[in-house]
Amino acid sequence: MVATDTVVGIIGAIVLVGVMAGVFVYEYNQSEPPVDDGDTPPTFQETYPFLNATEDIDGDGTRNDNDTDLDGDGILNADDEAVNTTFAMTGSLGADPGPTSEFSLSLGFPVGTGNAHTVVTATWSVALGTGVPQPNLGARLVLPDGELRPVGVQVSGQTATATLELEPVGVGDAAFEVFTQDGSLLPADGIRLMAEVHYG
Repeated sequence: MVATDTVVGIIGAIVLVGVMAGVFVYEYNQSEPPVDDGDTPPTFQETYPFLNATEDIDGDGTRNDNDTDLDGDGILNADDEAVNTTFAMTGSLGADPGPTSEFSLSLGFPVGTGNAHTVVTATWSVALGTGVPQPNLGARLVLPDGELRPVGVQVSGQTATATLELEPVGVGDAAFEVFTQDGSLLPADGIRLMAEVHYG
């Protein structure tokens, strides 16, 4: 009789352990997912769904998702209402070296995923009275895929301006170039080049 009671006790204990384990597993599987209390900051992709986190749109060497000022405009991301990058330089060119070569000044800049609008502008001073404004310069935009887009030059008074606006372009490195053309008799100083890329 004692042996029977012992066996029954052991079986009862095993059944109880099994029931408790089943209850634990059930409760664990029925537990509700953690509730977002609003303190979790949004991810980079949630904040900037049009950008690629691993690119570097301002060319400062820091990935977009690690950059506290990802467009390089001096305004921290948290306070910045727009994502626009700007690249600029000033340089000089010599006189036209001849019909088989040219002098050129090039402003390279990155174009990232999500670009919506690109504007390039160059200005320089010219002298009139020779039939062709001097220096006689041209401008072009080299797109990331290597395509060349000519940029028209307008002269007003003694200032020449070359401007081109484009809708979304490919992703990669672009270059805005000003170059000497045949009949450029004077060197060009103070050529200002600027490229702006708007994202969104």
